[in-house]
Amino acid sequence: MVQGQGEHLMSHVSEETLDTILKGSRAAMEASLTTRGLTSSIRQLSNQMVASLDQATRLADNMLTRWIQAIHGFTASIACRK
Repeated sequence: MVQGQGEHLMSHVSEETLDTILKGSRAAMEASLTTRGLTSSIRQLSNQMVASLDQATRLADNMLTRWIQAIHGFTASIACRK
């Protein structure tokens, strides 16, 4: 379970994922004929990168919360045994 969550997390910040975002943005920037089109492409790149990093952050926070809950449950069960 943890490994699967970790792999899902890493997929959001993998070199392959970021490369895909950058290639799409580069193509959009190269195709831009105006400053407005260029700035729009840059804004889109920024939004995509932020979205990918935000998703990775949410997944990491969720994993950390589950780890903390598991540790608290484990320590509580040990304390009950004493």
